[in-house]
Amino acid sequence: MPKPMPKVVNVAVVCFVLFLFGLPFCTRMGNELLDTVDNYVGLMFLLFGVFIEGILFVVHFGFDRFDEALRTACGVTMGPIARNYWRITTHFTMPVIPFIIFVWDFVKVCSNPYEGYPGWMQSIGGLLLGICLVLIPVGALTAVRSGGGSRLDEMPGFKLAAGNKDDSVRKE
Repeated sequence: MPKPMPKVVNVAVVCFVLFLFGLPFCTRMGNELLDTVDNYVGLMFLLFGVFIEGILFVVHFGFDRFDEALRTACGVTMGPIARNYWRITTHFTMPVIPFIIFVWDFVKVCSNPYEGYPGWMQSIGGLLLGICLVLIPVGALTAVRSGGGSRLDEMPGFKLAAGNKDDSVRKE
């Protein structure tokens, strides 16, 4: 196994690479480039990320666990109207609306370039968005391969909700 690089070398390399990536933002077109990257990565990828989180919430966390977490953390018991409202919000609104806005913004950018900026600038934004989108399945596959998946069942809130009280979890 190769010897790991010292932390100082790792930090120096990361700082130098990020410095080089930041230089284009210091040019005459830097503000426009920042605006483009912010639109593609800061807006579109964020919307897609919220969509993925909404799906993960519905599939892995679940509404009953949300209800129990709210009761455990805040001492709030939801009535039937609040339960129905939050069930609709968590199962429909959270995943669907961000995905619709993401698709709408993506189609809009494909049909009419963002703010009329040049094509090379749009390409940089699109490339960075593509890299970010590819990192989601790569991260998921890496987690599955490492035997991962969800570790939510190991969290103290789950143990309290399930009544599995052990010494490391104190109910206050």
